[in-house]
Amino acid sequence: VDKMAAHNADTASLPETPEAKNEDPLAPPKPFVDIVHVRKAPLLPDGMGSLGTRALHIKAHVGSLDQEPVLARLDSGANITLMSEDYWKSIPGLPAPKEGLCIKLYHLTGNVRVLGYIKMMILAETTGHQLASFELEAYIVRDMKVLLLMGKDFQTTYELGEVFTLPH
Repeated sequence: VDKMAAHNADTASLPETPEAKNEDPLAPPKPFVDIVHVRKAPLLPDGMGSLGTRALHIKAHVGSLDQEPVLARLDSGANITLMSEDYWKSIPGLPAPKEGLCIKLYHLTGNVRVLGYIKMMILAETTGHQLASFELEAYIVRDMKVLLLMGKDFQTTYELGEVFTLPH
């Protein structure tokens, strides 16, 4: 997934975790060999570091590769994955929402209402230019402005995390 690594995807090229090596993940870390000082880009005046930032996202095809890709926001503040009702209605073949948990949404703007949840597939491109297929459970929300908010449920189920490369 763009700038993402999935533990359950093809892990041949991923570094082994302590758990994969049967090491104690709570053991003290081994000493670092080198400290690399990373420069900020772009340089902004003090107190203005948040200017121009955007949410972490992945480019995803919802339902099938025939669907136009969307930027799905990875939201570390949301416990569950949410999809706007308008976006859900625009994708042919998605199932009707089923009754799920009784959920109150506190931090979405506007007068939103949860209609139920659906299960579907999404496809996302990895940094190795492969397609990763994920089963996704999303609650459908009326009057939500964002098309697709990927909550912590999705991120932890597939053990996703951001990967970056240090400049040379």
